[in-house]
Amino acid sequence: MSGILAAIGVLLLVVMVTLAAASFFRHMLAAAVTLTAVPVSVLLFALVGVYDTVFVFATLAIVACVIRTITDTFRLARTPGRSTASKRTGILVSGRPGPSK
Repeated sequence: MSGILAAIGVLLLVVMVTLAAASFFRHMLAAAVTLTAVPVSVLLFALVGVYDTVFVFATLAIVACVIRTITDTFRLARTPGRSTASKRTGILVSGRPGPSK
């Protein structure tokens, strides 16, 4: 039990140091993920093994990509003023000419 508590304590210290170091970079999230990946992978490797560590990282990467895709889709759907093809090309729609340039 004390080994698990020590691992959690070390992990918390690593995360705190990583966030402090990442605050000096322009893209803080990318820096934090990069700086945290190595110690977390070493810790997971020591606790559960290679295959489970690779599985955890692959699962997290897939979940992050899906969440990013969903949020980008919602952002695009909310964007006002999307132009249709008839407005861009000036095609006649129901007898009305498109905007002149």
